[in-house]
Amino acid sequence: MGAGDERLKIHIVDDDEQNRKALAFLLTASGLSVTTHASGADFLSQADGDGRICLITDLKMPHMNGVELLQHLSRRTPAITTIVLSGQADIPLAIAAMQAGAFDVIEKPFDGETLLRAIRDASDGGSRFPPSSEIDARARDLTSVERQVLKDIMSGYSNRAIGQDLDISPRMVELHRASIMAKMRAASMTDLVRLTLSARGIAL
Repeated sequence: MGAGDERLKIHIVDDDEQNRKALAFLLTASGLSVTTHASGADFLSQADGDGRICLITDLKMPHMNGVELLQHLSRRTPAITTIVLSGQADIPLAIAAMQAGAFDVIEKPFDGETLLRAIRDASDGGSRFPPSSEIDARARDLTSVERQVLKDIMSGYSNRAIGQDLDISPRMVELHRASIMAKMRAASMTDLVRLTLSARGIAL
């Protein structure tokens, strides 16, 4: 991590104890200050408001999920940068997390460097995503069918539902999704969602 990262406090929220320990081990080994919490309520009651905080939270949790935690945080100051960990089937919740102010959403499974890079970006106040004008330029290469598939993805539709909506086979849906990912230069489905939400000129 860069200079000043020793002042960055990492808080991990995950109801799975093994996941909490694994993430804490990874980040502590990288020289970061880490505190873990078993629930969003635990974090809200114990988190120190002083200094810079980067919250890493799982998306699907009982009682208070990652989106609900973000909604609570939106009413608190100072602002807390949040990175959300999302499963592959959690696209609607991932979209909600981004709209609720998540700095980044990382799709599971992920490698340690992906998370560390997101923390570095959050610490620097930057973003690993290009400006909206560049995203718009990529989107102009999408065909009309690909735009409709992207619209359905953003609506949280499954491949089967997209195929039924467009009257195409699931195999064709997969091919269109692969083409969209390549044209948008998205590394994951949550990358694609973030890129789409970051753009200004994509008419869906």
